[in-house]
Amino acid sequence: MSLDNRFRIGELTQSGSRAVVSQDTTSKSHTFISDSKTIVLGEEDGGNAPYTHVKGDRDGELTAYVEKPAYKEDQLKKAVDTVIDELVLPPKKDQPDVVPREVYDELENKFQQALTDLENAQQRILQLEGQVAQLTAELQATRVENDSLKIQKAIVDNQFQQSTERYKESISKLGTAIIKATKEANERVRLNAQVEGLVAQKDVLRQELLSLRKIVSGLEGQIEAGVDSLRAQTDMAKAQREAAAAAAEAQRLALQNQQEALESQLAGQAAETQAAAAGLSPMSDNQSYYGVKKLGSDGPWNDRDMGWTTSVDNIKAGKAGVLTIQNLKDSGAKITQVSISVSGGLNSYGPLGFGSDNGKPRTTQTVTINKGSKTEVPLYFNKKIGGRNKPEPDKSNFLNDATNYQGNFTITAKYDDGTTTKTPTLTWLIRKNKR
Repeated sequence: MSLDNRFRIGELTQSGSRAVVSQDTTSKSHTFISDSKTIVLGEEDGGNAPYTHVKGDRDGELTAYVEKPAYKEDQLKKAVDTVIDELVLPPKKDQPDVVPREVYDELENKFQQALTDLENAQQRILQLEGQVAQLTAELQATRVENDSLKIQKAIVDNQFQQSTERYKESISKLGTAIIKATKEANERVRLNAQVEGLVAQKDVLRQELLSLRKIVSGLEGQIEAGVDSLRAQTDMAKAQREAAAAAAEAQRLALQNQQEALESQLAGQAAETQAAAAGLSPMSDNQSYYGVKKLGSDGPWNDRDMGWTTSVDNIKAGKAGVLTIQNLKDSGAKITQVSISVSGGLNSYGPLGFGSDNGKPRTTQTVTINKGSKTEVPLYFNKKIGGRNKPEPDKSNFLNDATNYQGNFTITAKYDDGTTTKTPTLTWLIRKNKR
């Protein structure tokens, strides 16, 4: 106990065992109570305790004296490395129980049961840890399988998206072909009906002419009725015959003109069908057709309408394709000029137009394309884009071996009657390699 509590030390020194208040007067055993609120009365208050206190408040205190033994140094030196058995005390006797045996046995049983439960719990923990490790391994395998399934799903989604795009494109082309075929079929039926009507009218006129001829023959058979009457009737019949012949000739000419117009329309429709079959596309007025053909198909511009590859060390020829124009104008007007409008990069170089490899390509080209005719016009990129002059590939990144330049262009055709027609917006790409 602390030496600072001098009052308690003095009390134990003077009173001795009377100061220990934990002993029961009947069983002579000591009961240790913590946090007790029971008040034990002292002798001055009529109780058995030497003083008033809280039960268990001062239990377990002992007092003793401190003794400092004296040793002689020479005797201690003699005792170095010497086994002295007589200094070993005999084993102490078993101390008496300070609590009842029943309480001790009960606590011992509970302690042993607690140890057994603890061992069982540790076995259970080891078993559960094994199951957790197994489940963790299965979870990792499941995650790997899930990642694989996600990758497969992404691949399938990509393939499905590509198939959907191809399906949409095919549906669009099929719809356009069906609409055009339907229009052609309706026009063919209408023209066939007109031709059949004209043939029927021609047959009616032929019957009328035969009837007139029969009338003339009947009139000639009545000559015996009288010369004057016959002459008068003959003159009248002649006048009627001449008038009918003139009317029949006029109708024949009209029918011939209509038939020529129909044949011209049919020929125009056949030419349009042939142009579409040849891979040509209609221009904005749907009366002339165009086609753009690339000279090569191996390059980064496979998906563009026009492309060209050149390099710094090996300058390529500028000719990269051919423009095809077919005139199917219903009015018969001729195409006298084609022009090109280019947008995007490399504006100072052209870069695309007509002409040749000699300088910057032209933006216009004079042509003569009659109705039903077809003309091919070469397309050139500016050859000066190649070589060591600018533009030049990206030098900031040595891993980049090439630079792409791209943009759009539109072809416009002009008729001799002043009207124009043009193509949809087309695309171009130029790749310039370092070598």
